[in-house]
Amino acid sequence: MQDEQDTPRDRSSSFVPIHSAPPASEERVWLKAAVILTVMFVFGLSLLRLAGLIA
Repeated sequence: MQDEQDTPRDRSSSFVPIHSAPPASEERVWLKAAVILTVMFVFGLSLLRLAGLIA
């Protein structure tokens, strides 16, 4: 039974990333987030215009 216990070196930490992402991918994440927020904002404005709440 002692062999079945996880030792600290065998156990992977949830804080350690599986792979190291290059800095360029972080910029893409921010770009995607900005695009999605812009699309949501424009869609919301168009819905308000259809509802007649704004001119």
